[in-house]
Amino acid sequence: PWLNYGYDMGGGITSNLSTLYTQFDKWKGSVVRLFLFCDLRSGINFDASGNPLSFKAGVNDDMNALLAAAKVFDIKLIPVLFDYMIADGKSGTFLGEHTDLITDYSKKQALLSLFGTFFDTYAGDPSIYAWDIMNEPEFAGAVAISDTQSFISDFTKLIHSKSNEAKVTVGSARRDWMLNYWTGI
Repeated sequence: PWLNYGYDMGGGITSNLSTLYTQFDKWKGSVVRLFLFCDLRSGINFDASGNPLSFKAGVNDDMNALLAAAKVFDIKLIPVLFDYMIADGKSGTFLGEHTDLITDYSKKQALLSLFGTFFDTYAGDPSIYAWDIMNEPEFAGAVAISDTQSFISDFTKLIHSKSNEAKVTVGSARRDWMLNYWTGI
Protein backbone atom coordinates (compact mmCIF):
# COMPACT_ATOMS: atom_id res chain seq x y z
CA PRO A 1 0.00 0.00 0.00
CA TRP A 2 0.85 3.65 -0.12
CA LEU A 3 -0.77 6.80 1.14
CA ASN A 4 -0.29 8.78 -2.09
CA TYR A 5 1.45 6.70 -4.78
CA GLY A 6 4.79 8.15 -5.75
CA TYR A 7 4.64 11.03 -3.30
CA ASP A 8 4.98 9.37 0.11
CA MET A 9 8.73 9.81 0.52
CA GLY A 10 9.75 13.40 1.05
CA GLY A 11 7.03 14.68 3.35
CA GLY A 12 4.06 12.57 2.34
CA ILE A 13 4.12 10.20 5.29
CA THR A 14 4.85 12.64 8.08
CA SER A 15 2.06 14.89 6.81
CA ASN A 16 -0.38 11.93 6.93
CA LEU A 17 0.51 10.23 10.21
CA SER A 18 -3.11 9.72 11.27
CA THR A 19 -3.82 7.88 8.00
CA LEU A 20 -0.68 5.80 8.42
CA TYR A 21 -1.63 4.83 11.98
CA THR A 22 -5.22 4.01 10.94
CA GLN A 23 -3.94 1.70 8.19
CA PHE A 24 -1.28 0.09 10.36
CA ASP A 25 -3.82 -0.55 13.12
CA LYS A 26 -5.71 -2.82 10.67
CA TRP A 27 -2.52 -4.82 10.04
CA LYS A 28 -1.30 -5.09 13.63
CA GLY A 29 1.12 -8.01 14.02
CA SER A 30 1.39 -8.58 10.24
CA VAL A 31 3.96 -8.28 7.50
CA VAL A 32 3.18 -5.28 5.29
CA ARG A 33 4.63 -4.63 1.83
CA LEU A 34 4.60 -0.93 0.99
CA PHE A 35 5.97 1.29 -1.76
CA LEU A 36 8.61 3.93 -1.05
CA PHE A 37 10.13 5.73 -4.06
CA CYS A 38 8.00 4.16 -6.82
CA ASP A 39 8.96 5.69 -10.20
CA LEU A 40 10.94 8.51 -8.56
CA ARG A 41 8.43 11.23 -9.34
CA SER A 42 9.25 12.38 -5.81
CA GLY A 43 11.76 11.70 -3.06
CA ILE A 44 14.98 12.44 -4.99
CA ASN A 45 16.43 15.67 -6.35
CA PHE A 46 17.91 15.46 -9.85
CA ASP A 47 20.08 17.88 -11.79
CA ALA A 48 19.06 19.13 -15.25
CA SER A 49 20.76 16.11 -16.88
CA GLY A 50 18.88 13.60 -14.74
CA ASN A 51 21.69 12.76 -12.31
CA PRO A 52 20.44 11.95 -8.81
CA LEU A 53 21.84 14.48 -6.35
CA SER A 54 20.19 14.05 -2.97
CA PHE A 55 17.09 12.94 -1.18
CA LYS A 56 14.36 15.51 -0.87
CA ALA A 57 13.83 17.06 2.52
CA GLY A 58 11.68 14.81 4.64
CA VAL A 59 12.75 11.41 3.25
CA ASN A 60 14.50 10.37 6.47
CA ASP A 61 11.66 11.78 8.57
CA ASP A 62 9.19 9.73 6.52
CA MET A 63 11.25 6.55 6.85
CA ASN A 64 11.66 7.13 10.58
CA ALA A 65 7.88 7.63 10.89
CA LEU A 66 7.23 4.35 9.03
CA LEU A 67 9.61 2.46 11.29
CA ALA A 68 8.20 4.03 14.45
CA ALA A 69 4.65 3.13 13.41
CA ALA A 70 5.76 -0.41 12.56
CA LYS A 71 7.17 -0.79 16.07
CA VAL A 72 3.99 0.57 17.68
CA PHE A 73 1.82 -1.94 15.79
CA ASP A 74 4.30 -4.85 15.84
CA ILE A 75 4.47 -4.84 12.03
CA LYS A 76 7.33 -6.12 9.91
CA LEU A 77 7.81 -4.11 6.73
CA ILE A 78 8.75 -5.09 3.20
CA PRO A 79 9.60 -1.71 1.70
CA VAL A 80 9.50 -1.72 -2.11
CA LEU A 81 12.10 0.76 -3.34
CA PHE A 82 11.01 1.17 -6.97
CA ASP A 83 8.13 0.33 -9.26
CA TYR A 84 8.46 -0.90 -12.85
CA MET A 85 7.08 2.46 -14.00
CA ILE A 86 10.58 3.82 -13.47
CA ALA A 87 11.29 2.35 -16.93
CA ASP A 88 8.09 1.10 -18.55
CA GLY A 89 8.29 3.50 -21.51
CA LYS A 90 4.69 4.59 -20.95
CA SER A 91 4.67 6.91 -17.98
CA GLY A 92 6.36 9.93 -19.54
CA THR A 93 8.84 12.21 -17.87
CA PHE A 94 6.18 13.85 -15.70
CA LEU A 95 5.53 10.60 -13.87
CA GLY A 96 9.08 9.42 -13.34
CA GLU A 97 10.40 7.38 -16.24
CA HIS A 98 14.10 7.17 -15.40
CA THR A 99 15.35 4.45 -17.74
CA ASP A 100 18.79 6.06 -17.66
CA LEU A 101 19.18 5.18 -13.98
CA ILE A 102 19.09 1.54 -15.04
CA THR A 103 21.09 1.77 -18.27
CA ASP A 104 23.58 4.61 -17.73
CA TYR A 105 26.49 3.42 -15.59
CA SER A 106 27.34 6.84 -14.10
CA LYS A 107 23.75 7.68 -13.20
CA LYS A 108 23.20 4.24 -11.69
CA GLN A 109 26.37 4.63 -9.61
CA ALA A 110 25.17 8.04 -8.39
CA LEU A 111 21.85 6.48 -7.37
CA LEU A 112 23.62 3.61 -5.59
CA SER A 113 25.85 6.08 -3.78
CA LEU A 114 22.84 8.08 -2.66
CA PHE A 115 21.08 4.96 -1.42
CA GLY A 116 24.27 3.89 0.34
CA THR A 117 23.65 6.64 2.87
CA PHE A 118 20.01 5.57 3.19
CA PHE A 119 20.99 1.96 3.84
CA ASP A 120 23.71 2.97 6.30
CA THR A 121 20.82 3.99 8.52
CA TYR A 122 18.04 1.57 7.60
CA ALA A 123 19.34 -1.68 6.04
CA GLY A 124 19.48 -3.64 9.29
CA ASP A 125 16.52 -2.13 11.12
CA PRO A 126 14.66 -4.90 13.00
CA SER A 127 11.29 -3.65 11.72
CA ILE A 128 12.32 -4.47 8.15
CA TYR A 129 11.39 -8.02 7.23
CA ALA A 130 12.97 -7.72 3.75
CA TRP A 131 13.80 -5.10 1.14
CA ASP A 132 12.02 -5.42 -2.21
CA ILE A 133 14.12 -3.73 -4.90
CA MET A 134 11.44 -3.38 -7.58
CA ASN A 135 7.78 -4.18 -8.06
CA GLU A 136 7.15 -6.25 -11.20
CA PRO A 137 10.49 -5.47 -12.88
CA GLU A 138 9.55 -7.58 -15.89
CA PHE A 139 7.21 -4.76 -16.96
CA ALA A 140 10.10 -2.24 -17.13
CA GLY A 141 9.89 -2.75 -20.87
CA ALA A 142 11.86 0.32 -21.94
CA VAL A 143 15.09 -1.39 -20.86
CA ALA A 144 16.58 -4.81 -21.53
CA ILE A 145 15.91 -7.42 -18.87
CA SER A 146 19.69 -7.85 -18.51
CA ASP A 147 19.99 -4.18 -17.54
CA THR A 148 17.21 -4.59 -14.99
CA GLN A 149 18.92 -7.70 -13.61
CA SER A 150 22.15 -5.73 -13.23
CA PHE A 151 20.30 -2.89 -11.49
CA ILE A 152 18.63 -5.26 -9.04
CA SER A 153 21.87 -7.16 -8.46
CA ASP A 154 23.71 -3.92 -7.69
CA PHE A 155 21.07 -2.86 -5.17
CA THR A 156 21.09 -6.30 -3.58
CA LYS A 157 24.86 -6.12 -3.13
CA LEU A 158 24.59 -2.61 -1.71
CA ILE A 159 22.04 -3.65 0.92
CA HIS A 160 24.06 -6.71 1.90
CA SER A 161 27.19 -4.55 2.20
CA LYS A 162 25.35 -2.50 4.83
CA SER A 163 23.75 -5.43 6.68
CA ASN A 164 24.70 -9.10 6.31
CA GLU A 165 21.40 -10.01 7.96
CA ALA A 166 19.17 -8.04 5.59
CA LYS A 167 16.84 -10.02 3.38
CA VAL A 168 16.36 -8.82 -0.19
CA THR A 169 13.74 -9.81 -2.72
CA VAL A 170 12.12 -8.62 -5.90
CA GLY A 171 8.37 -8.32 -6.53
CA SER A 172 8.23 -10.44 -9.65
CA ALA A 173 4.90 -10.42 -11.45
CA ARG A 174 4.87 -14.22 -11.89
CA ARG A 175 6.45 -17.17 -10.13
CA ASP A 176 8.00 -18.56 -13.32
CA TRP A 177 9.55 -15.15 -14.06
CA MET A 178 10.94 -15.08 -10.52
CA LEU A 179 12.64 -18.40 -11.14
CA ASN A 180 13.76 -17.48 -14.65
CA TYR A 181 15.03 -13.93 -14.15
CA TRP A 182 15.78 -13.37 -10.46
CA THR A 183 17.01 -16.58 -8.86
CA GLY A 184 20.65 -16.27 -7.89
CA ILE A 185 20.87 -12.48 -8.10
